[in-house]
Amino acid sequence: MIKKIFLNTLGVIAIILLVIVQIGANFVQTRYQLTYLSPWIPVIINSCIILFLGFLVLFNFTHAKKYRYLVSGLTLLCLIIFVGYSSQTKAIKANNNIYSLSPNKRDIFCLKKDGEKLTYYQSYYLLFGKMREVLPYNVAKVGNPTWITDDVAAVTYQDTEGHLHIYLGTYGHRGSSISYNYATSLTRGKWENSKAKFSLSNILGDLKITDNGKTTNYSSDNIVQFGTSGVVLTDENSAKYAYVIPEEARYESDGTPKNLQDIKLLSTKPNLKEMKVLKLSYKEGEK
Repeated sequence: MIKKIFLNTLGVIAIILLVIVQIGANFVQTRYQLTYLSPWIPVIINSCIILFLGFLVLFNFTHAKKYRYLVSGLTLLCLIIFVGYSSQTKAIKANNNIYSLSPNKRDIFCLKKDGEKLTYYQSYYLLFGKMREVLPYNVAKVGNPTWITDDVAAVTYQDTEGHLHIYLGTYGHRGSSISYNYATSLTRGKWENSKAKFSLSNILGDLKITDNGKTTNYSSDNIVQFGTSGVVLTDENSAKYAYVIPEEARYESDGTPKNLQDIKLLSTKPNLKEMKVLKLSYKEGEK
């Protein structure tokens, strides 16, 4: 008897909680302009409600074996019909979204594709997303997202004219928490990977990349800032490089770096298949 009461209570509580989640989700979406990251999330929640309702009926009102089979079959049939119907809705049939869970399982990098438009959504609690930015180019192809650090994801996409671009989704903060910092100002000095014949020089506002003997200068017009964690370096038409400051970087209260010798900048190039990360070691500061 005690076991029956416990299981009934557990089932009722589960159903109530799931209903509250649905009601709360509707409130949150309306109040804070959030949306489910995936249109499948409410389908999963409602499917769980159907299963728990079937469990309660099966457990309390079907003592004969044949009725148990009947209730089980009806529950399964309702579930199949509901999921099948939901899968045909416009939101799910048109779902071309791109998702990637961070290595520390705290954030989801989400891009929602609508025709040639690609929109970045900031994730909240792994369930909701808020539209942050419509990417500036019409998109033809999108590569696989790569997590450069636990809180920075990078993705390469190709526009309809064939040019490659890099987008960085940032979820952390670099530098002093008192004020906003530019990634370029937090990485002043010279960095290199001698084995790969690659170096980055950021001296007195003059940023240049040397890749296998070829040096390219990048003015402020060709530097795109993403949060305080990274930048993308571009030419007139496409992205050429991106670099990200690792999470272990430490700064003084005024934003001055204090452990550059102990960290490695993380550099990458646009690639639709796989973005490889190159580690750059600090060599010297501004003179």
